[in-house]
Order: sequence, then structure tokens, then C-alpha cells
Amino acid sequence: IPVVVSADVGTEAGDYTVSGLSGGMVSFASGVSEQSFSITANEDADSDDETVSLSFGTLPAGVVAVGTARQATVTLRDDDADTKPVFSPSGTAQDAIVGYYFSFTRPSASGGNGTLRYSVSGSCAGLTATASSVSGRPSASGRCGIKWTVRDTDGDSDTYLLQLNVVADTAPSFASSGTSRDALTGQYFSFTRPSASGGNGTLRYSVSGSCAGLTVTSSSVSGRPSASGQCGITWTVRDSDGDSDTYSLQLNVVADTAPSFASSGTSRDALTGQYFQFYAAFGQRWQRHAALLG
Repeated sequence: IPVVVSADVGTEAGDYTVSGLSGGMVSFASGVSEQSFSITANEDADSDDETVSLSFGTLPAGVVAVGTARQATVTLRDDDADTKPVFSPSGTAQDAIVGYYFSFTRPSASGGNGTLRYSVSGSCAGLTATASSVSGRPSASGRCGIKWTVRDTDGDSDTYLLQLNVVADTAPSFASSGTSRDALTGQYFSFTRPSASGGNGTLRYSVSGSCAGLTVTSSSVSGRPSASGQCGITWTVRDSDGDSDTYSLQLNVVADTAPSFASSGTSRDALTGQYFQFYAAFGQRWQRHAALLG
């Protein structure tokens, strides 16, 4: 007698095997009123219970049915734990700059039952999003998001969200391009570099140039100049994407000279009761001293 074994909705034929049938037929020997065959559930990746229908097919010619043909349903019970796929962490935030190349690779999820399948949704202007990554050159500033979803064989899912903050490409700048200072040989001098503003990301400073006797760093210059003349220190600021600006300090170092009189002194004659006048020279400055001697 033919036996029809068919998988019900949601059940795959590969999830079970049937033994004890020959060409789909169950045979009865003469005088035998019952026969058996077996269905074995196979271990699979999902965690769902499944069902298989059993029914009699068309009886062979000359075979008369006794009673009513019946249909049976066999349940294949899966005792595997139903685990869900999980991203860890659930998402992240990134900064990007208009016109500059950006790329991000979706992390893999773990857990779940069976094969994990990924899909993607969301968009950011200028970027190409796939089931595994997002890349390109952002074309508009603002915030946007890309979301990946992972699903396992039995439909459990989790999501991973990438939040992007896209900013315009701005350059850092010093408030002024530079300044000039005077210094004396051997006398202490110090100057602190001003801070720049603007730009994208972290600002980093570097310095070039030198002045004899002075110590130069990325934030200041100080010390006692040891040689007269002109010299220069230049600071450069760069942001994360390489835009830059410079600030220059020009130093005019002169020798430390003392004031002096043209001569150490002189003598004059004066008469009692007669007006007397004398001019004293202080370098380039003259002062008149007058007195009436009595």
C-alpha cells in the first residue's frame, strides 16, 4: 500500500528521514494485518518544532479498502535552545568630513540558530551602504544613520546602528598671522604662542626656527638671547584632515648697552651774584640746569 509522507508548511524534507518503506510502499505479508515504518528527526540548525503528514495513497488495483483511510501528523520536536543573534555593542557613532573618504565595516553578530543573514537600511549622502560596510565621500553636512539587521534561520534578529556626524571641511586659524618683539642680549625673554581655533578634529601644533640662546617649544619660546640681530619662530597648526595655518614671531635682538655721558665731568667758574647756566647731556637727551648763585 502506498504511503505518502510530506513535509508540512515550515518543515524541510531534509529535516527527517523515513525507513521501512520500499519505493514509498508498505507491504503486508499474507495473513499480516499490520505493518510499521519509522520516521527519524534529523538535527538541524533551527530551533522550531516541525510536522510531517502521513496518508495512504491510491490503493493498487484489486485491493479493497476495509474501513476508512486516515491521515496522521507526526511532530518533529526540536529541543535545541532558541538563541538569538546579537551584535556587541549595539552601535557606534563616528565623525566624518564633507568631501573626505570615509569607510566603516559592520561588525559580525554571534549566536542565533542556523545561518545568519544581514541586511542594511538607511543612507548618508555620498556614501554607499552594503550589507557589510559603508564607504565613500560624504557630500552634505548633518547627521545620518546606517542600520544593519541580522536574522537567523528561525527569524530571530538584532540590529546595529551607525550614527554619522558629517561636518563641513574647515581650516584652523590663528587670530593674527604673527607679531614682532624686541629683546636684549642676556636679558630674559619669554613669549607664549596663541591658540588657534576652527578646523576639524584635534588641533596639533609644531614649531620651526630658532634664536640663539632661546628655547623653542610647540607652545612657547623663552630664555636669554645670546646674539644680537633678527630671528624668527614659526608655529604651525594642523587639524585631523591636514588643513593648516601659521603664526610667526619676529624678534629684534639688540645688544644690552649702558647709557653714558660724553665725558666724565667738567669744571666751570662762576661769580657770586651773577647768573650761571649749564646744560648736562644724557646720551641723546639734554637737560638745562640753571641757578642764581647768591
